[in-house]
Amino acid sequence: MKAIKIIIIVLSLALYSSCSDTNKSEDEYGYVLFYTDAHFYMNSDQFDVDIYINEEKVGILKYPFPIGSIPDCNNNDTLNTLKLNLESGRYKYSARCPNYTTMSWDGFFEIHNDSCTIIFLKLIL
Repeated sequence: MKAIKIIIIVLSLALYSSCSDTNKSEDEYGYVLFYTDAHFYMNSDQFDVDIYINEEKVGILKYPFPIGSIPDCNNNDTLNTLKLNLESGRYKYSARCPNYTTMSWDGFFEIHNDSCTIIFLKLIL
């Protein structure tokens, strides 16, 4: 009888553990959104601003976001913002403009569960 109880307990634990979700839930992710106004100040309609996270290129900003405006994370415009869904944690970013070697930005940001971090790449002349 004792052996049967042990077998039932072991099978119950095995069934329970196989049903548990080992993947990260969506709540352990958040967003980062990049935008810039540099194109306006450089008097250029278009040039690329390459965005890197932890030394890996993750996207390009091709156009400026309107001056005086701040995008929100519901913005799905891929021409003048770059929005990424990342796991919660701390990240290093950098941004470079290949056509203008003096234009660069570097920093760190944190992603928190179910939140949005907005990074403005401001041109400082």
